[in-house]
Amino acid sequence: MMRHKYILTPLLVVLLLTATNINAQNQGPAFRQISPFDSAGNPRTGESLDRLTTARSLVAQGALISAAAMLEDLYAQTPQDRSVIDLLLTCYVELKAYPKAEVLLTRQLEVFPTDVLYHGRLLDVYMKMGADSLVTVHAERTLARFPGDMGIYQAVITALKGQGYQKMGMALVDRAREEFKDPRLFALLAGSFYETKREYARAVREYQTAYGLDSLTSVEADRRMAALIRYPDSPDEVIGALKNILAKSPHDLFALKFLSEAYIRQNKYAEAFESVVRLDSVQGNQGRELFNYLRRCHERKLYEQVIMVAEYIRRQNSRTVPAFNYNFFEAEAYRGLGRFPEATAIFDRIITESPRTRDKAEAVLEIARIHHYDLKDYAGGRRLYDSAMGYGYSGVILQARLEKARLFMVEGQLDSAKLTFELLQGDKILQDSQEQIAFNLAMIELYRKNYVEADLRFRKLIAEYPRGVYLNDALINSLLIRESAEMYPAVLSDYADALCFQVRLMPDSSVARLKTVTDKGESPLVGTALYHLASLYVDLHDTTAALGVIDRADKDYPDDYFRPYCLKLKGDILSGNPVHREEAGEIYKSLLENYASYPFVGEVRERLQQITAGQSSVPNL
Repeated sequence: MMRHKYILTPLLVVLLLTATNINAQNQGPAFRQISPFDSAGNPRTGESLDRLTTARSLVAQGALISAAAMLEDLYAQTPQDRSVIDLLLTCYVELKAYPKAEVLLTRQLEVFPTDVLYHGRLLDVYMKMGADSLVTVHAERTLARFPGDMGIYQAVITALKGQGYQKMGMALVDRAREEFKDPRLFALLAGSFYETKREYARAVREYQTAYGLDSLTSVEADRRMAALIRYPDSPDEVIGALKNILAKSPHDLFALKFLSEAYIRQNKYAEAFESVVRLDSVQGNQGRELFNYLRRCHERKLYEQVIMVAEYIRRQNSRTVPAFNYNFFEAEAYRGLGRFPEATAIFDRIITESPRTRDKAEAVLEIARIHHYDLKDYAGGRRLYDSAMGYGYSGVILQARLEKARLFMVEGQLDSAKLTFELLQGDKILQDSQEQIAFNLAMIELYRKNYVEADLRFRKLIAEYPRGVYLNDALINSLLIRESAEMYPAVLSDYADALCFQVRLMPDSSVARLKTVTDKGESPLVGTALYHLASLYVDLHDTTAALGVIDRADKDYPDDYFRPYCLKLKGDILSGNPVHREEAGEIYKSLLENYASYPFVGEVRERLQQITAGQSSVPNL
């Protein structure tokens, strides 16, 4: 079968841009430099040039009625001057004077019947008018004017798609395929039409077709499929379509790749893993897809899946997957499951067997973190940090020094922690960690109740890292200090103690101090204290107590800044219970609709999409 190359000629680009109403149509003429010659090549007179310049300035300022009146006079004098026509059409379209735009374009087409630009703009005017019969007539007229031109077909179909004429656009796709005897023609456009109609299986088949056409089309088909499988109501139909493709073509790379991702979206990990194994086999057992799947599972904290895949790779003895790369993920998965001896054993194996110094140093660093954060063996952690630095690998040395500074904080040695962090400030190798260091130094001053110094450090961090990871926390802490230091010093003191106990991994003491803050009544610190208290109860696996605190925040402090954070935490708790997932979904929807500016919006939307798989809509704010 003949394969067509779709090359956008300059004329076709013009039609695509104008017919789909991209900014070049409505705003371009107002800012385009005016030629000193008119369309016929005659030099403009000083008066006409001045009036055209004035009209363009009026369009740019939004004075469209005045501009239109001036341009109509100019058009009467030079009816073929395209600069005048462009600006006048812009005025008519912006003023929604579509009949006038229609008359103007019709006149031009009588003189220039093969002008692609005017055909495209007239089609756009008819679509804006909602005149379906005229849209149909002019689309047919345009195609008839340029018979056998595949590019014109594409431009007209794209224009119809952009304005919501899905049925007509798909009909033209079918007609073009028959006319050019190519069933694969305009596969991306067809897929988008089927997506709009929620015919996801047909969309999948079109994207699979597009995936095999050429490299650029394949990239776009890949992108659209990745988005399609995230639609809440698409997974079942998408999976069915991909399985049908594989039934006919068992080695189809496109179907195998997206089938595994679709299964992951439905939490069907056994099926997802089976698809990845098949994909790896089709690719010659390279192991690349297995490792990618393991990495994706690690990112989602699917630790049991990580361990299963790592064991499979080991059984396969895949030499194409660097052993110590997946071993790190495997060890971190065991740690995530609380199985610290198994995690340590894998890290020990890396230290013994890996030929790379970096691997050995990083493995020791991870064992040190297990002792530090999980086993609360601070002496062992400090010794292992020193051991990791002994390998001489600069990246690990700096990370170990950061961890030792944090360890001083855990042990309550705030002066030593401050000194260590200050020694790390300005280190070029630790450039990515400088914001974190600055935040910790500010928090140390808060723990020590040096509120003025803490506030200054938070405000400096805000100025230096306006898009940083710690920006929101710095803003909140600075505001709380300024609102509470003078009016509620005792409450602020209890709150600072609570945060200090939290960083020292002493949750019971932190809970006691937070309760003191909340029990003292109205203060700017109550909302944040309730949120921290609920979060600590979740960490202590006491969801009943956490929900009680959240309900108190919801009932007694409806206007507090931290109430949405509490509600989000409630949604997270309920979403883990199948019985309450629907209630969690309603909480997430409410948060998206009412608190779209909060930092957690992205996470909330993702969680809602997981919950509403098979339902119809997710707020898109």
